[in-house]
Amino acid sequence: MKSLSKRALCLCIILLASTLPHIILHASAQHEARVAVILPFKANNEASRKSLDFYRGFLLAADHLKRNGISAHITAHDEGSATTPLEPTLTAAAPHADALVGFYHQGHVNDAATFGLAHEMPVLLPFCTRISSQVGGNPFVALPFPDDEAWAEETATLLTATLGRAQVLVIQSESTSISHRTQLTIDRLKRKGAKLKALPIGATPYDIADAMSKKMANLVVCAALDNDIVQSLTQKVRSVSQVKAKSRLAMLVQPEWYNGPHRQDGTWMGMEIFVPTIEFTAPQSKDVASLTESYRYWFHTSPNGTPPADFLTGYDMGISILSGLAHHGRNFLEKGQKTKGKFLDIAMKKSSEKACYTNHALRLLQAKSDGTMSIISF
Repeated sequence: MKSLSKRALCLCIILLASTLPHIILHASAQHEARVAVILPFKANNEASRKSLDFYRGFLLAADHLKRNGISAHITAHDEGSATTPLEPTLTAAAPHADALVGFYHQGHVNDAATFGLAHEMPVLLPFCTRISSQVGGNPFVALPFPDDEAWAEETATLLTATLGRAQVLVIQSESTSISHRTQLTIDRLKRKGAKLKALPIGATPYDIADAMSKKMANLVVCAALDNDIVQSLTQKVRSVSQVKAKSRLAMLVQPEWYNGPHRQDGTWMGMEIFVPTIEFTAPQSKDVASLTESYRYWFHTSPNGTPPADFLTGYDMGISILSGLAHHGRNFLEKGQKTKGKFLDIAMKKSSEKACYTNHALRLLQAKSDGTMSIISF
């Protein structure tokens, strides 16, 4: 079969809106990876926009892999709304696929996981936000992100390797909630030798400066979930960083804060921060810019978001899933391979025999006070 042309790929996307679930994409090659992508393409809302960006990334991954001799047979199916019965769609998709990918609505996530277990078929859930019993205890399910335990352990390990034995300044309040992931990360840092010191939410820059250790690096961790509190604390830490501090001062920032409304307003400039992430989140990256340009070329529009997280996730999950299926078939998750993509590393592991697979390929984005960025990984 000839290589997929720009015209053919664009035609697939045009047809997508009107003829689901009958879209099939082939890439030329010696092996074939069969995948059914099931997402709410027709919803005409944020869910459909995120779904289409993810799917387009998946298609570009297939087009890329054909150069390496991998053929992709991809069918796209509309998931419908949260109340749409999923069983008919799963039944129609399964005979033509070796893996199921997608599922935006949590109820459908659980239905797909149950179906995958019953049919011994891998189910990959890029939009799953809550690990239910049907998901967490299912060895045929894979998630593109670590669970909280793995996230905390990997974050603490990378931070300790970078900062050495550090003092962790925990900004907390009895009246504010703390995320489970952040609490676990603080606990893991302590186990690895970090010294903990608590400061109140209302701590001033002078309080932070006075609490800093002279003998070791200092890492500020905000235990509050409120975005305004995070922004206020950031301003305080930056003001301390911009004067002659006693020693190294950095701040741990969760990706949802870093990629939030303050990403573009300079909130994070002028200070050192660490962001645990499975995505390469630097929008000025040449790789991100190059792939975004490919997106514009093929689809005559721009992907959503800065960086376009759903599109990049679709691309790198496509690289991992399709290459895994082509080389190992349905058992590709058991092989424990690590697929190093441009943006999202995949290192699927599970904590027990009956647990689901989660991605342990966490990295640290290090943004320095001079505006430069680097990625820290093992």
